[in-house]
Amino acid sequence: MGIRIGIDLGTSNSSVAYVNKETSKAEMIKNHYEKTVTPSVLAFLKDGTILYGEDAKELQAQGFANTISFFKRYMGDKNYEVEFEGKVYSARQLSGIFLKKLVEEARKETGEEIEEAVITVPAYFGHKERTATIEAASLAGIKVKQIMNEPTAAALAYGIHGKTSSQTVLIYDLGGGTFDVTVAKIMRDRVTVLGIDGNHRLGGKEWDDAIARWASRQYVKRFGKDFFSDENAMIKLMGDAETVKKKLSCASSASLTIGAGSEKVTYTLTENVFEELTKPLLELTFDCIHRLLKNIGIEWEELSGIILVGGATRMKMVRRYLEEMTEVPILSGINAMEAVAIGAAIKANTDEEGNTINERLLPVPEYKILGAKRVEEAIAHSLGMVSINNQGDKYVNSILIPKNSQIPVSRTKPYLYYTKREENQLEVYLVQGEAVNPLECQIIGKYVVHDIPFLPGSKSVIDISYSYNGNGMVEVSAIQTETRRKLLVTVEEVPKDLDWISMSPQLHKSEEKIPGQRVIYVAIDLSGSMKGRPLLAAKNALYTFVHELNLSYCKVGIIVFADRVKRLLPPTDNLSVLERMIKGICLNYRELGYCNDADPFGMIYNEFDGMTQVEAAFRNAIILTDGMWAYPEQAILAARKCHAADIDVIALGFGQARTGFLRNIASSANLAKFTEMEELTIQFSKIAQEMR
Repeated sequence: MGIRIGIDLGTSNSSVAYVNKETSKAEMIKNHYEKTVTPSVLAFLKDGTILYGEDAKELQAQGFANTISFFKRYMGDKNYEVEFEGKVYSARQLSGIFLKKLVEEARKETGEEIEEAVITVPAYFGHKERTATIEAASLAGIKVKQIMNEPTAAALAYGIHGKTSSQTVLIYDLGGGTFDVTVAKIMRDRVTVLGIDGNHRLGGKEWDDAIARWASRQYVKRFGKDFFSDENAMIKLMGDAETVKKKLSCASSASLTIGAGSEKVTYTLTENVFEELTKPLLELTFDCIHRLLKNIGIEWEELSGIILVGGATRMKMVRRYLEEMTEVPILSGINAMEAVAIGAAIKANTDEEGNTINERLLPVPEYKILGAKRVEEAIAHSLGMVSINNQGDKYVNSILIPKNSQIPVSRTKPYLYYTKREENQLEVYLVQGEAVNPLECQIIGKYVVHDIPFLPGSKSVIDISYSYNGNGMVEVSAIQTETRRKLLVTVEEVPKDLDWISMSPQLHKSEEKIPGQRVIYVAIDLSGSMKGRPLLAAKNALYTFVHELNLSYCKVGIIVFADRVKRLLPPTDNLSVLERMIKGICLNYRELGYCNDADPFGMIYNEFDGMTQVEAAFRNAIILTDGMWAYPEQAILAARKCHAADIDVIALGFGQARTGFLRNIASSANLAKFTEMEELTIQFSKIAQEMR
């Protein structure tokens, strides 16, 4: 058996760590240059040799064109590809090559085989980027135990120092190519992530670019021309800009030579000018922090401190800016360049509860790795689906699992599907993001449910479950509710043409993808016998009912009847409106009369008759009564008209209600229920649970 390692696969630099069994502590694995950090750079030579790390970066600094860096930014991007020496590479393939080099070096330096790895990614990475990272590891021959968020790994590393008191920390992770901000609670036995935000196109490279733009502007002013067409000169300038940035982390000024041939010139960039050039970038990071704190309801004074992670946080301006903008202390005791790999190594050698695991992957409670804790992670992006809005005139992102939910997490949504005798399949487009317009989010996949059995009467309900697993990746499963059969779900590439999402659903007909919107009319008997305790019991039961429903795909309307019928409330999913209406229900003899001359079924039929299948895919009516009606035969005929219109009628009676009558007005015998007044709330609660 080999060792389990943690890999910080960084945009500009990467590192590897393991757990030293003698010290029970996670330690860095040095490369052959005796450094703990390896540049994430590849160089492709004409003879087929691929250099990496320091060797590739040295060639890049000299302006060698066949070098590549920052490919991590394009993980999951199907349109990104580069060509070297006649071969085309995706970001996933480049990462696979680099990971293989890293692991081979770790094996040589430790003399151990690599059994398994935890690989870290920016917390703001979505499903596509995480999937590409696992695929890259597979190309490198690495068995991945878990994908872990970089800031969470850093929080584990911070826990090495044995902090006993609970701390709520903000982890400011500014790497070479990405920015993440995470708020986490670090306790004696666990790390709980409270929220995540970030920008995976904002990192130290943007500071490098600012220096390069500043230098090129000076050059243009002096010589009246630029050199952007000279690829080698540009590559060298970007390398020199990074060097200047690093020098300014410990000096007040640094020099930069720019140009080609005899037209070279050296400029001096001061720390103050550098900070002025890049202050807008710092403000972008602060916007992410402000948005995160607002979203999770945390005030600045509730934070114990700020943990700085990532090489770019070594710039003096970062600490200075955070100290100016907040009164939260910067916490020490963590190496910004090594913390992520250290935390990943701890996670690689522990189980879900933070217990150490041995070579056979069994927990060893008596052997404790320093800093080992249970990790409770959150998701950075809401998961939604392309759906139709309530008005039926737009496609929208219908959020299933909101951002910052704890993972693993799962949600189930029903679909009304009209089966055919030939092949039946259902398509669902999944979305990551918070915007209402799906095209402003990332559409991560076209999920297809196959081989749906044909049912007599055609109509079937498919329960589709959507999950975020421990890696922060999306999983989908489906069950046909009538047969309880688990259905095959496959993932297909998202078509390039998504113009239909911006069209009206009426133009882009989609009969087999009707969202499972349920509309429920509750009709309450308000004849004179309901006065006093019966009405109070009915209101309490109805209050419980609306609270236990899932109003994300249910709407409830209220009808009252006695000698006459009145609609009190059209269908709504607004809980506060429902609460106010239920509270205000009272006997009204002037408007409704005193007896039971009327029935509600005519109004229920008319209300549903005006709704489209989109507006009401599932149609329910709940009739609550405590007595006998004046014209039962007429009511039964009207109820059967509702049954024929696919309106499922639940008849709930108590007091003097007749069981036989309840069975006749209900859609089926099992939907007729007689109960005691004291158990009305229990009955309504059961109905709500069944509908959920």
